[in-house]
Amino acid sequence: MPDFEEHPFWRAPYADNISTLLPRIKKYNAAVRNFVQNPEYAEFVQGDIDAYRELFITEFNRANSKEAADKDLSEKQQLRRRNVTQAIDELFGNVLVTDSLRMRFDVDLAKKLDEIIGKDLIEDAGIYRVLDAKPEGYGFLYLDPQEIEPCLINLFQDINQPIQPGRDDWYNVATDFLNRFLFAHPFRNGNGRVARILLSALLIHYSIVPLCFFLWKCGTNEIYLKVLAEAHNPVTRNDKLLKSFIIEVVHGTLEHCVNALEIQVD
Repeated sequence: MPDFEEHPFWRAPYADNISTLLPRIKKYNAAVRNFVQNPEYAEFVQGDIDAYRELFITEFNRANSKEAADKDLSEKQQLRRRNVTQAIDELFGNVLVTDSLRMRFDVDLAKKLDEIIGKDLIEDAGIYRVLDAKPEGYGFLYLDPQEIEPCLINLFQDINQPIQPGRDDWYNVATDFLNRFLFAHPFRNGNGRVARILLSALLIHYSIVPLCFFLWKCGTNEIYLKVLAEAHNPVTRNDKLLKSFIIEVVHGTLEHCVNALEIQVD
């Protein structure tokens, strides 16, 4: 029995099971890396990096589906674009694939990312919250503020580097990290954005960077929040849907890249 939900609620009854995506992810990832690392395609790849970066920033700042609305050119939106661009440039560089990070994967990275993302936008960016917090629409609280620091120390001791290539259970590690980090909800604001970039960092050997969350057919922020709540709820503590969601995210991101670069995959 798989440790994820084989046929989650967002998949049509006639759709393939989630397990069929795992071998495709391996094929897509290998094909993209081979293509991107071929000097013959360097100019073409750079154009796709620019286009994908634009897609990511739009999705990241709107926390919405893959349908991109007209850009909001307000000062706040410009600051958001500036900040997220700086965050992904400092961590990954201007690339689609990488085998290493430019910063250590630790607690200080989480704080630094929140500082960058929140610069000129969020008060006390990079500082742990001191008040109780809860997900909107749900009756349970996130981690007690006094437990945040020891929780993050333990989390980054357990998972202190990108997941090494070749693991069949990569989605378990990724889900464990995302679930624990977001339940800690360490900062006043920006937790979801920091978590998404950290997840991309964890999965550099399994996908392109950074990950887009909503490029797959049924991908919406509403589904994401629902599966997170299911995993965080102290009554259910069910992370199987979150695992399936992360598999969908990685598959959808790689499939988009394969199609955009017109890569032939057997």
